[in-house]
Amino acid sequence: ISRDGNDELRVYSSYVDVVGDLHTNRLYDRNNNGYWLDPQGVANGWRLKTPSGYIDFGPMNTSYAHIQTDRNQFYFNKKLVTFRAVTLQTTQQTWISLGR
Repeated sequence: ISRDGNDELRVYSSYVDVVGDLHTNRLYDRNNNGYWLDPQGVANGWRLKTPSGYIDFGPMNTSYAHIQTDRNQFYFNKKLVTFRAVTLQTTQQTWISLGR
């Protein structure tokens, strides 16, 4: 598909090549539509969805960047290294700070 004589979208049998910006509501896995990415999934964030659940990423307010999920917990298969101190909130009123 061309605009002003320039190819901006090429459709092949197994993929689409886009030159420039791509605007979409949701991107689905071609082999399993239970997997999708929604750039507008949550306020100020992106939602990545699989049949097992979802994870949201983004600066959902002006104070913090957020990583949220509908799962009970997070699992990291590698150690987690931080540059600054880590603060753990165990309840609404209990905070634990590690480092400086």
